[in-house]
Amino acid sequence: MKKTIITILDDSRVRKCYAGCGVNWSKKEELDSAREQIKRQFHDDFILEYLDMAQPEVSEKFSKIVQKAKHADILYPLLIINGDIRISGDFDLRMLTDMMDASRELGIV
Repeated sequence: MKKTIITILDDSRVRKCYAGCGVNWSKKEELDSAREQIKRQFHDDFILEYLDMAQPEVSEKFSKIVQKAKHADILYPLLIINGDIRISGDFDLRMLTDMMDASRELGIV
């Protein structure tokens, strides 16, 4: 079985909602909780990673996605599944798992 790579691509340099909107994916507890839920729900072999565009090596690795995001006014964070942007802007764990489920149904993962 192929490993599914789930990337939450964020940019800590971008201003966020002052009201604390959305999940703070940079927190280890949030990522650990998401990993547990994905494993329970899908039993798949996966990697869930949080990457910050403020780090030069991340910005370089995702340069094509960054250019696409700039031209389309896409909001961070981005949910990327196996290299394709699936959600732009704030999302929670339910939205992430719904997108995983839809991707499985379509044969993407």
